Amino acid sequence: MNDPLQAPPVWLPARIDNQPPFPGSKNRRKNIDHYLDEATGGGPPQNAIGDEIAKLRKYADDAKRLLRIYSVAGVAAAVSLLYSGWSLYSAAQQFVQSAQTEMRERAESADDAITELRNNLTEAQKRIAQLEKVPQPAPRR
Repeated sequence: MNDPLQAPPVWLPARIDNQPPFPGSKNRRKNIDHYLDEATGGGPPQNAIGDEIAKLRKYADDAKRLLRIYSVAGVAAAVSLLYSGWSLYSAAQQFVQSAQTEMRERAESADDAITELRNNLTEAQKRIAQLEKVPQPAPRR
């Protein structure tokens, strides 16, 4: 029977039966100093944390610089968008005002023409009335 306590989990990689031999040079290291001399080439051991912190600091400074640039660019874009909107609004206002002025002028011109036509019609009606009062000669035979 399969014992679940003895079976390895499915996520665990399979065991390697053919293991490479342990290097003999590692057996010659007797203490930590020997190991560190071999690992560092004889110099003092260095901590990688300081280097990583310096890299992270550089990344943070670069991010701050980009944020400033994008912030300034965003403000400039917003200002130019507002200016463009205001310019468009002003141009539309001027267009509407000139159209209204032109319509008023045309309406006044049309009113003047209608008044002149009415006056001409009144004069023509008076002239016709005068001509109708004039006696007509008798027809000739």
